Amino acid sequence: MTRYSYKKTALSLFDEILLLRFSFFEDQVSQFFMSASYGIERLVLILNIQRTFALVVGIVFILIGLLGFVPVLVPGGALLGIFAVNALHSVVHLLIGVLGVAAAYTGFSRLFNRVIGIVYFLLAILGFIPALVFSGALLGLVSINLADNLLHLVVGAAAMYVGFAIADRTPVVGRA
Repeated sequence: MTRYSYKKTALSLFDEILLLRFSFFEDQVSQFFMSASYGIERLVLILNIQRTFALVVGIVFILIGLLGFVPVLVPGGALLGIFAVNALHSVVHLLIGVLGVAAAYTGFSRLFNRVIGIVYFLLAILGFIPALVFSGALLGLVSINLADNLLHLVVGAAAMYVGFAIADRTPVVGRA
């Protein structure tokens, strides 16, 4: 045997020992999370910022979309008395929410974050142009006001930051 093969064998043995230790640790962590009714998949979801952001945005948008259809919460056409909404605006929120949840579970979360970031950032800019707002509705379709524009600006900036600037941080669970 050559010197290289001894080194390779020693490293392989070392790798096997580490894998045994980590697999034992992984089993313990998995049992802990299963007993707490979390599951290892949810731990991975939490550690992957792209998926987590898309899922949270999706759930929040679904809730906002649903709340937009509750008459008690929309006095005078303003959700919670702050954000201008109409039926189309609420449907758009529902659609984006469903897309966010779907993106989180299908591997398109980074794309979702980037597209939503760009779209909402542009939507905020368009909302600040008075010539495009007819009777309190952007292009005469979706009700908006200053609070909506500021929120769209924040959502757009946050989604673009997550989508473009933050790398995925999915942990390595095992080796093939």
